[in-house]
Amino acid sequence: MRPSIPTTRRLAYARLLPSGGVLTRLCRQWPDTPDYCVRMRSMTGMLCIWQVASVSCPTALSVDIFEVPAMSLTEARFHDLVDATQQNLEDVFDESGLDVDLENSAGVLTVKFENGSQLIFSRQEPLRQLWLAARSGGFHFDYDEVESRWVCDTSDELLSEMLARMTLDQAGIELDFGQNPQPAAVRPPKPLFSNVSPAVPSPCISTCRLDEQKVCLGCFRHVEDIREWRSADDDRRRQIRHEADRRRSQAQTGQAAG
Repeated sequence: MRPSIPTTRRLAYARLLPSGGVLTRLCRQWPDTPDYCVRMRSMTGMLCIWQVASVSCPTALSVDIFEVPAMSLTEARFHDLVDATQQNLEDVFDESGLDVDLENSAGVLTVKFENGSQLIFSRQEPLRQLWLAARSGGFHFDYDEVESRWVCDTSDELLSEMLARMTLDQAGIELDFGQNPQPAAVRPPKPLFSNVSPAVPSPCISTCRLDEQKVCLGCFRHVEDIREWRSADDDRRRQIRHEADRRRSQAQTGQAAG
């Protein structure tokens, strides 16, 4: 299946077609004879497939040509994305009222349901992927930088959609993981802050972003306040809400003045 949306990785595809014409061959080394037709090379950070020649054969191998971008996520940004995603997921499960055990340590988030099944979220650094281990199998997710969401590399299913389906199956409740896709034709609203750090999602439940001061543009809480929210007492939560309301008011005033 070809990727239907841009992700951090893409694949090259080939298909056999019945034909009385020529055979297109893939060569694993740099060719130095006339009987080659396809080669791969790395140039300017992209992996390219070139068609250069052909030989006679009763069938034809038609090659779809794709560019495979070099990994665009830096190591630091990848870990920030996974940390934020895991914190978001932990918040959703914690506030859901479900009888689940949560453990988030050493870069791995484990969700244990009452029936004994588990969801284990980890990271695969060389491929810059988020990995999910579940009763139904293992799944690998690439980060879609255009839509700011995690997408399964084999099925194109969104992480949020898969988790909603899994929690409905395991606990009888369909949770909202706050990563619903936006229609491609609809642009997101202009943020209240102008200094938005691109493609750095907030770890809060809503799909929003952090500004350069690490303040969420959706709930106006600081990222540290978001992480503290789960363990905060009522007084501290009221203080966090008050600070968020103040930031929201200042942002709205500044936007109106601008």
